[in-house]
Amino acid sequence: MSIRKNNNRKNNPWECRWIEEGKHHSRSFHTRKEAEMFEAERKTTSHNGTRTRTADENITVDYYATKFLSQKRKKSTNLRHRGIYDLHIKPTFGAVRLKSVHNSDVQRLVDAWIDSRPSLSRRTIDRQLAVLSGIFALAERDGIINRVPTKKINRPEASAPHRYAMSVEEVFELRQAIHKNYDALLYALVETGMRIGEAVSLNIEDFDWKEGTLSIAGAKTAAGNRVVRISDTAQALISAHVSSTGRSMANGSEPLFVSHKVDKETGKVIGTRLGYSNFRNRIFKPAAAQIGLPDLQVHDLRRTAATMLVSNGTPDKVIQERLGHADIRTTMNLYAQGTEKAHTEAVRAIEGLLAFDPTEKKKKA
Repeated sequence: MSIRKNNNRKNNPWECRWIEEGKHHSRSFHTRKEAEMFEAERKTTSHNGTRTRTADENITVDYYATKFLSQKRKKSTNLRHRGIYDLHIKPTFGAVRLKSVHNSDVQRLVDAWIDSRPSLSRRTIDRQLAVLSGIFALAERDGIINRVPTKKINRPEASAPHRYAMSVEEVFELRQAIHKNYDALLYALVETGMRIGEAVSLNIEDFDWKEGTLSIAGAKTAAGNRVVRISDTAQALISAHVSSTGRSMANGSEPLFVSHKVDKETGKVIGTRLGYSNFRNRIFKPAAAQIGLPDLQVHDLRRTAATMLVSNGTPDKVIQERLGHADIRTTMNLYAQGTEKAHTEAVRAIEGLLAFDPTEKKKKA
């Protein structure tokens, strides 16, 4: 590496030249001091094994986003990450060079998310920032950048997590309000406590109508891969759903639950595997709003299942296994909620115990 002055240049006469991978490179600077600082930085990074190639200078965020989004993950996770990147990150950073993105740039983007209308929750902002962080972290591991600019970003205070367990009456009302094609799905979600992702991933072959079970696979943990027993009612509803689409148990590789698209000529349901976003926004949310629960989430059906099982006195181990949790504490701390009935019964039990009067025994004796 060498530094020399090029008198033919007026604005940036000082040139820093070097050879890397058999190719000649150069950069121009306004002063000799700037050129020397660049030379020192290159020597330092070269010594630390993080040599910066000229080609790396032009790598964009979009280029590394493609690498990040192509990594092996669950299909649903990749789809969510892709949606977040395309909608919330690419418009701002897609064409920007990785090396030119600073912490202050990321903070401005996050501030824009905070000020957006409708406002985004802390959880949503964290999820979007995690995608951006993943892109820069991958570039850092590859030695393209020296520091991830998404650290120490100011975010809004986290609000209390949304947790709601429905009453039996509310479940009934929701079943009446939702499109009849989704009654089997809704009932199965409440009875089994399945995650919506687990339910939409089921195929017909995962439904054993003879044994009365659903086989759930592809979970993150071993406990999540499980066989869940279902009631006669659930079996009948699921069988009717399959039959209404003109299928049978012989169509094992087809999705168990499908959308309600109807063939105009035959009048038969010809829907495909459910998409979570479409189901939530077009089917579930309108039905929930109709019964006066506009903030109800699909995941609340899982919480409802856990709460009903606890209220019914189901053993903890059975609840844990049905929900697919590796630790019973997850089940109890995050999902099960005390019902009004349970609280009333607890008060009456304590009242009965405190009503003990030892003098009454003496009088009877």
